[in-house]
Amino acid sequence: MEEPVDAEPLDTRVAHLALVRRACGLPLQGQTANTGAIAGVVSDPSGALVPRAAVVINSQGTGEKRDLATDAEGNFLVQFLTPGNYDLTVRAAGFEPFILN
Repeated sequence: MEEPVDAEPLDTRVAHLALVRRACGLPLQGQTANTGAIAGVVSDPSGALVPRAAVVINSQGTGEKRDLATDAEGNFLVQFLTPGNYDLTVRAAGFEPFILN
């Protein structure tokens, strides 16, 4: 499932990031009884993958924070999360931040 944001022309230096979320529901929640995971692929509005984008996952309940970067194909995976609701922020050079609460 793709979560597009307001797409602007790609020739403007400020484009939004789109996030394809896998293995997580709405709202972002842990997926097992003891721990969960959030995984996804970061792409721009044209569908091009965004490597090395900064991803931050914050627990709304505990304040636990995980910082990571997407791989060369724009993939990310955060495992062993306490079940609950999470905020996700993605940042990359040339793009406006993408925030999902």
